[in-house]
Amino acid sequence: MRKRKRFVAAAGIATVGALIATALVVVPALATPPSGASVTPLALVAQFDEIKANAKIGDWKAMIKTKGVSDLHVVQVTIQPGEPSVGIATQD
Repeated sequence: MRKRKRFVAAAGIATVGALIATALVVVPALATPPSGASVTPLALVAQFDEIKANAKIGDWKAMIKTKGVSDLHVVQVTIQPGEPSVGIATQD
């Protein structure tokens, strides 16, 4: 019976250790490198509190509603001529 308790305790400790080791491992993202487009910041990053805004111009309507602090990035995206398709996603 003691051997079983020791085995269960050792297995539990090993499992917890493996979970902690897995949580601490940093794996780089395997994304496609950018090509055909460049992103240039035009202004410093601005931060806003919660936003709730509505706009209507003719038939067009827009609504923005956020929770918590929001970052505003003003950028210029330049796409090289002849690029068949460019997918751009940025996260700083």
